Amino acid sequence: MTEETEVPPSPGTAQAAMAEAEARQARRRRQLAVVALPLVAVVGVTLWAWKPWQSAELPDRACWSTVTRADLAPLAGADGEATADESGVLSNGKAASCAVLWNGQKGNPLLHLSIQPQDEGALTYVQHLAADPTRPNRPRPLDFGPGTAAVITDDANVQLVYRCTGEGTSSRPVRQVLVSGGPVSGDGYSPEVRAAHVDLARRLASAAIDAEGCRTGVRVSAPPAVPGR
Repeated sequence: MTEETEVPPSPGTAQAAMAEAEARQARRRRQLAVVALPLVAVVGVTLWAWKPWQSAELPDRACWSTVTRADLAPLAGADGEATADESGVLSNGKAASCAVLWNGQKGNPLLHLSIQPQDEGALTYVQHLAADPTRPNRPRPLDFGPGTAAVITDDANVQLVYRCTGEGTSSRPVRQVLVSGGPVSGDGYSPEVRAAHVDLARRLASAAIDAEGCRTGVRVSAPPAVPGR
């Protein structure tokens, strides 16, 4: 019985097999590239939009708990930290102030709130400001209710004065609330920022009235209408 002898593949056949294997590998690489490129693009766009290397750290509450994270978010930058520098209390009728700083920069705070005792003349002065919008920075009146006078200027500064009388309150019968500040972006003072400053003035006044025990003062359930620039 004659054994069959295995015939080795010819050089041409071996080269064809190797060429086919290389072609299959090339096709596989192209297929993977077709799938991978869109994924890389999506991941890249997502990371650029999300920017996980950036982080804005904002306090939940600041400035006698009158300022919230929601107040600071539209003002803060994309990467940094907001900190509050608070001085004084609201309960003793003395001056108190608070600045919310971005990355410790004191020159341009995100917010600056203050309250201080004043004489009766302060109420009259703000009433005069409200009656004369031709003054520099165009102060325009805000209606917080009886016993108050308030204005907002073109640069979104809010000044609110109100009477505070009652047992244990200061001998100076008027309180002056000031709210100012601006966004890190420098985009100006949008209607949203102006409205936020007005509401913060109301919140600070209301908190001080409760803390000091004023019998009269700002008692409004919502901030007044805000005039445009």
